[in-house]
Amino acid sequence: MDVLLNRQILADGEGLILKEYVLSLKPTSDKTALPLDEKFFFIPEITQHPVGIALEHMTLEMGQLCRLFVVEKHLNEKGWSK
Repeated sequence: MDVLLNRQILADGEGLILKEYVLSLKPTSDKTALPLDEKFFFIPEITQHPVGIALEHMTLEMGQLCRLFVVEKHLNEKGWSK
């Protein structure tokens, strides 16, 4: 599976950041579909301080894209916001 960070949105004054990732199956994959679970993405490469994770689809199919949304606490230069 390929995981690409698409964008990040900082909620000013809330101490939160939203990360949007785009998921896709690698063209060389031997699978045509892959069941997904939010628990798969609670890893340091995706999030350090998670508040919540949501998937657009629960199955990733070959040739299709799926968005992964991660909300996490935001650490600024002064420390934790709020």
